Order: sequence, then C-alpha cells, then structure tokens
Amino acid sequence: AKERQATTLKSVLKEAKKIPPDMLQYDLIEIKPGQASSSAASHFLKQGYDMQQIKDYASALKYFTKACNSEKRNTSAWFCRGVAHDKMKEFFKALQDFTKCVEIEEEKEKRNKYFASLNEKREEDKRKKMSGLGPMLSTMSSVDDWEEEALSSGAGKKAPSGSKGHEVTLSKVYFNRALVEVHLGDDEAALVDLDLALKHSPKDKAARGARAVILRRMGKWHDSQREYLKLDQQRQAEML
Repeated sequence: AKERQATTLKSVLKEAKKIPPDMLQYDLIEIKPGQASSSAASHFLKQGYDMQQIKDYASALKYFTKACNSEKRNTSAWFCRGVAHDKMKEFFKALQDFTKCVEIEEEKEKRNKYFASLNEKREEDKRKKMSGLGPMLSTMSSVDDWEEEALSSGAGKKAPSGSKGHEVTLSKVYFNRALVEVHLGDDEAALVDLDLALKHSPKDKAARGARAVILRRMGKWHDSQREYLKLDQQRQAEML
C-alpha cells in the first residue's frame, strides 16, 4: 500500500511540475480563421487576426466587431472578439462574448439533434413501407423536405456560410470563458466551465491541468491530486 501511495505521489508531483503554477500564466486559445469562405465576416476575421498577431488588439477588436455585426450567428467572430477583449483587459466584455458563443453553439447542437431525429424518423418510415408493416407516417420524400418543414416551424436556422471552416468548439469556448472568470477572480465559475469543457472534450489536458491548479489554490488538495493523477494516466495511455 505504501509503495502504491509513493508511486501515486510521484505521478502527481511530476504532473504538477509540467503545469503553470499560476492560472494567470495560461493564455486563451486563439483560432486562425478559415480560408475557404469569401464572405464579409470571413474577410473581417482575417484582418482582425492579422492585427492580433502584431498585438494591435484595438484594431483587431474593430475588425472582429465588424465580423460580429456582419454575421450575428458566426461563433468565430464572437470567439475572436472575446480573445481581443481579454487581451485588452476588458474582462466583462470578454465574458459576454464567450457566453454568446455558448448560446450559438448550444443552439446548433439542438438543431443538429433535431434534424438527426427527423432523418431517423424518415428512415424508419421508409423501412416500414418497404417491409409492409404499415403506411408511412409522412409523405415527405427527402431530408430537404424535413428540413424545410422544421425551418418553417421555427425549429432553427441554418448556420451562415461564413461560419464554416472555423475551428471553434464548445470545449474551447468553455476553456476561454473559464480563464476570463479567473481574471475576474471567480474560481468557482471557472471550475464549472472547465467541467463543461471536459464534458465536451474529456481528453483536453489543458482544461484538466487548469482545473487541477484552481483546486490546488482553493485548498482542495485531494481533488487537485486526483486531477494530476488523471493527467499522468492519460499521458501514459497516449504513449502506449
């Protein structure tokens, strides 16, 4: 038992040394806008990204705001603007931007699940008709018909073309929002968002490491050790 405890402690200490001891040393995740789209929002995002790379955050913010105004449901635009606001230490505005990202992405998830269920229903109706088990429950003949009905009923709208190709995920949004909350001194809210980031991306080492650091500085040593141990186990598994 003592040998096992020593091994566990060694793993925990090894992981603790790999992770920045202060949450303020963490940087927000940045994304590079996709190159495929020629929309106005995409153009503004590229210009903003270029300004951000030379640390001209005021100019970057202007372009990102133009992108947000051009396509109000473009997650990448709000995400990039949130990063710029954080860089300029406008933390409450950054928090609002990332919260907007969450709202948009969660709406997308609900819409995708809705359309997936419609497609499953259509396939089931088709199987019943082919097998002679009963009449079709609907006369719709294609997924497009299902989508047209769903959209006309207000179930959701298709994402704007300019939002495609940008690598924004809910795990990244939650991670960035957690760091903003740390900057605002709200560790409890940051832990909630890091949990959500891990829910969407269980292998996210940055989110788990950040969670371990926050728990440690809150004095929750055992919880912190468990996170460090999970990190070590994850790294060991990746090496196999």
